[in-house]
Amino acid sequence: MNPIRLVLVDDHQVFRKGLRDCAEAVGMQVVAEAGNGHQALAVIAGVQPDVVVLDPETADGGGLSTVRAVADNRPRTPVLVVSACDDAVLVSEALCVGATGYASKRCSAEALLAAITATAHGLTVIDERVQNHVRTAVADSAARLLVPANPFPSLSRRELQVLELLACGMEPARIARELTLERHTVHNYVSCVVRKLGAENREQAAALARSHGLGHRRPGWPPQDAGRSRSRWAVLPGHLGDQHDKQRPDRAAMGANAASDESTRLRDLDRFTDQRRSHHEQAIDPA
Repeated sequence: MNPIRLVLVDDHQVFRKGLRDCAEAVGMQVVAEAGNGHQALAVIAGVQPDVVVLDPETADGGGLSTVRAVADNRPRTPVLVVSACDDAVLVSEALCVGATGYASKRCSAEALLAAITATAHGLTVIDERVQNHVRTAVADSAARLLVPANPFPSLSRRELQVLELLACGMEPARIARELTLERHTVHNYVSCVVRKLGAENREQAAALARSHGLGHRRPGWPPQDAGRSRSRWAVLPGHLGDQHDKQRPDRAAMGANAASDESTRLRDLDRFTDQRRSHHEQAIDPA
């Protein structure tokens, strides 16, 4: 089987030498090296490598333009970008201009050689470190796209919630239950919303909200008791539950104590009554 023929493009000579030694140790063949993009285009045309390993941040600043030129002029020659930068923007730019894969210089020698081998066999390679950065960037972008724009920037967050529920057709009493607010508080919010929107009444404000896309909340969400605490205690075995049981008075003990207190009270009352009776009898019959 013919060895994989490489062209190394990097302006750090030490990195090129280290990668050459690692590649040749596993049977690959480095057929040319270049310190910048301009030199790379010349040597690639002459040696026709199986893979171009390229750092896009060369001193001449022509790394990505080199990738594009190779992709345009030699589309069958894959380019594996190897960079110390894991920035998702650079990764996407490199792939957009024609790079076959992207690997981090922070990966191990074994991982980099495996990426080169996969690239030579026509696979697209993005190493795990770079994938994590790309996933995070994509997730952040998606989250920003999914956040709806506020059509009424003059309203506070709570006022916008009230308007949304008005647009759903809810009366203030129902809104109070939904948001766990007092009714008079909701009426105050409704008044503020109507005034800020320049509407004549809450029905007109609700219609205006629906015309801007509000009021399409799915039925039953959030639940009417959303935000309310069902219990003051989160009972977990061996933790808060035990502590709660220790602090909570025992009902049987409370009953026993109450009975004991009642017995003492009655006993004292009887003693007081006896004393009064004796005194009264002495007053009638001193002898």
